[in-house]
Amino acid sequence: MPNKQKYGILVYCEKAFRFVTHLNDRNAKWDVGQRALLFASRAYAKDIATGLCLNGFPAMLVEIPNYMENLLVNLPA
Repeated sequence: MPNKQKYGILVYCEKAFRFVTHLNDRNAKWDVGQRALLFASRAYAKDIATGLCLNGFPAMLVEIPNYMENLLVNLPA
């Protein structure tokens, strides 16, 4: 069974790190209490993180192991 790696995006806002939870055409959201949005493509996730950084939101790409996929929920600060 192949071990596929997934990627998430962490954004720093409101004195806390949050995972991106939704992507629309031009908007990324990081809602409290929602599951992290995971990406199969590292290049795509990196492009989104770069775009967030260029728009003033410090963001970074995070590799997510398979066993942690269901644990990633944004908690209140």
